[in-house]
Amino acid sequence: MTRKRLIQIIGIFTIIIGIFQFWSFFSPFFDSSKSKVLNPSLVVIGILFLLSGWGLFRLYEFGLDLAFWLWFFNLPGSILIVVFRLPPQQSDFAFLVNFLRQPITIFLCILMTVNLLIVIFLGQRETKNILEIIDKLPQK
Repeated sequence: MTRKRLIQIIGIFTIIIGIFQFWSFFSPFFDSSKSKVLNPSLVVIGILFLLSGWGLFRLYEFGLDLAFWLWFFNLPGSILIVVFRLPPQQSDFAFLVNFLRQPITIFLCILMTVNLLIVIFLGQRETKNILEIIDKLPQK
């Protein structure tokens, strides 16, 4: 039962990511200082995240597969953003002090860790088995 709830929570989180992708697409219209250039790839990515999130929330197997691959391909981008965002350091102590002074970097590291944990969780055999069991149950 816990794994089923975790899948639904990941589905909700995935839907939220899809909504943020749409917000990123429409944000140039709301900010007068930005140029009105639209990025259609944000719409495609947003639709994919919304579909996979809805599929996870409804416990469909296609949602699990699509969400796994979306989060898996998102992981290298998250790692690159964190690596290029971190300032150069001279020692381990300086790394820790500078790291704690930058809340955006901490947030990015937490987001990257959550991304990695989602990929690991969705890729486990037990997670796939629970959805196969739910698919075999008679529908009401």
